[in-house]
Order: sequence, then structure tokens, then C-alpha cells
Amino acid sequence: MKKNISETIAELLTHMGVSSPVVSMEKDDFGTVYMVETPDSRMVIGNRGETLLALNHIVKRITGKKEGMPAAQAEANEENFSIDVQCYQKEKNVELRARAHLYATRAKTFQSDVEMDPMSSYERMVVHAALAGSPGIKTESSGYGRERRVVVRYIQGAETP
Repeated sequence: MKKNISETIAELLTHMGVSSPVVSMEKDDFGTVYMVETPDSRMVIGNRGETLLALNHIVKRITGKKEGMPAAQAEANEENFSIDVQCYQKEKNVELRARAHLYATRAKTFQSDVEMDPMSSYERMVVHAALAGSPGIKTESSGYGRERRVVVRYIQGAETP
């Protein structure tokens, strides 16, 4: 019998030694979020969210393969859900959007490109979405691997009065 994503997450967390994981589902701007509540939240989040990011990747790989999708299709489907622990990612996204708007303001003020710090593909997606449709601003990803970042570009004459 196939397990659903919530069951897969709970089973994986139990194998990691996480006590009493409770997984619920909710929707946000980017799709479905599986919210994990546990007294071991620090262990699941890890240093600067790295364990949580890895957990997201592993669960997406497991569920993509279980559903019989080819690997390429499973990768294309990765943005459909994410995992959050004790609202860690939700709060981080709020901070990331605020920082993106600050960088956009800087780009407009100084009329030049502004590079953000390197970030994960998910974080880059949040920034691109936060600044989509901003007048006079365009975002692009630049760099490779762990050094990939968002560049907030000022577009001369693209702002409306």
C-alpha cells in the first residue's frame, strides 16, 4: 500500500529518532506545506535550516519515485510541496521577502544591480516571487552550486510615475 506524503514524513522522522512527530497539511502561496510539530524541532531544522532543506529534498525524491514518476518529472514537481517545522520556514520567508524588498529599494535608489547572499533554490524562488511585477526591478539567479544567488537589477526607465 502506498503511503501518503504525511505518513512518509512521519516515518522518516521516526527513523531519524525524532520523538512524537505530528504532521498536518496546509496551503500557502507556493502550494502545500506539511507542518511538523515535535519537541525535537531543533534537530529537524538543523544549523540554519540545512537539515530541514535536506529533509524536503529526500521526501520529494521518495514520493516522486513512489508515484512512478521518472526522475526528471519528479524534479519538475518539486515545488508542489514543502515541509516546515514549528513555522520556521514560514517566519524565514517573511524575513526573506522583507529583505528582497529592501534590496529592490536599494537597487532603485542607487540605480544599480544589487547581489543578495547565496541561497537555496527554494529561497531564490521566494525572492523572485516577492519581487515579480515590481516596477523598475528585474530578478535573475547568478552563480553555481552553493554560491548561486539572486541579483536584483534596476531597469532604467521601466518605472511608471
